[in-house]
Amino acid sequence: MKIAGCWSHARRRFANVVKSLGKEKSKGTPAYDALK
Repeated sequence: MKIAGCWSHARRRFANVVKSLGKEKSKGTPAYDALK
């Protein structure tokens, strides 16, 4: 059995990183790639 978290909440963390860096600086980061 595996415990899986809510993808909406996990995605939100990546979105916060991208927003804080700005679109140009965040391109190519793992957080940016995860949101594609």
